[in-house]
Amino acid sequence: MVIDSFEATTSDQFDDMLTSWQRQLVSAKDGPQRRLEASWCDLVSESFRKSSRGAETFQAWHAIAAQSDGNAYARTIEAMRGFDISERLHELACPVLFLRGELDPMVDNDSNLRMSTKPRNASAGVIAGSKHLPNVDNTAAFNEALLSWLKKFGLTHEPKIL
Repeated sequence: MVIDSFEATTSDQFDDMLTSWQRQLVSAKDGPQRRLEASWCDLVSESFRKSSRGAETFQAWHAIAAQSDGNAYARTIEAMRGFDISERLHELACPVLFLRGELDPMVDNDSNLRMSTKPRNASAGVIAGSKHLPNVDNTAAFNEALLSWLKKFGLTHEPKIL
């Protein structure tokens, strides 16, 4: 499964975005918290942000960010530069599901669909009302899409309710 991803991070626009993220992360001790605060609206839908679960998630992630090293995050972001798998997607032999949030401001639907045409056994889906993290802001729809896709391959069973 590939969720809200890019087939390449090689454009100048993407490079500029990564640079701005890195600067924010290392600009102060609270850089990771500032980065989360600045990106939260792009990561999850408004309805999730306004919900109690959204508030709890933000608080938990904010607490994690407060304990995080901005330089470590900046190094992780550096590893994203120059990534381009577009010419290798056709090599994927296993089934692949490309999902994206309908309202994701970072990954457009055309890119998601284009990636899904390259592997021989791939499909694409959109999680309605979600942003960049559909597995967070619309877990029910995300899980439904995933389980439906897995059932095509006989890879699920009915969950046991304890």
